[in-house]
Amino acid sequence: MSAAPWKGGVPSSILGFHTMICFLKLFGVYSNMKINREQVLELRETGLTYQQIADKLNCVKSTVAYHCSEQIRIKHQVRMKKCLVNRYDVCSCGKRKMAVAETCQRWSQLERFMVSSNRTIADVTCNYIGGGPYNTVRRNARVAMKFYGGKAACKVCGFDVHVQVCHIKSIPRFPKDTPLKVVNSIDNLVYLCPNHHWMFDHGMININE
Repeated sequence: MSAAPWKGGVPSSILGFHTMICFLKLFGVYSNMKINREQVLELRETGLTYQQIADKLNCVKSTVAYHCSEQIRIKHQVRMKKCLVNRYDVCSCGKRKMAVAETCQRWSQLERFMVSSNRTIADVTCNYIGGGPYNTVRRNARVAMKFYGGKAACKVCGFDVHVQVCHIKSIPRFPKDTPLKVVNSIDNLVYLCPNHHWMFDHGMININE
């Protein structure tokens, strides 16, 4: 439906906006436009909060934030430059690491892997929440193959765009007190593409042939 044609005069929307501005001027809210930026910054330097400055200058907090935004941006840039100077360091393995971290990400991941490898299947499946009881076992297996499994390519067809870590002896066939380092030993893990992984799980192929 098309809008009714304008028949002259001042539209009601403009009159409503003019009335609102007059109302704001009456109660001093419209005075935000006249706030002096230097005055706001001086009060901010004294340690006052945005709300305290707004109360003192009879304006809204967003006006104070607007005048302080450039100052905040400059301080942030200076702070970031200082952080970048000593942001990185060298890990004990020789790789680069964050200065605040004890080790690089790869070494930290390897340390967590070594600790979790001594846990048993029962330890990691007793209180699992969602996602399946063997998620921790499979995650540990992926880390083991990442560090010790060699090239990530399907053992059957050589496909290397997307591969999955497969257990030759499935996890449920191990006793619950078996450590993860036994379940996820390199001799029990192999890279397979999704198609051959599914076929192996359903007994359609034998990867040892």
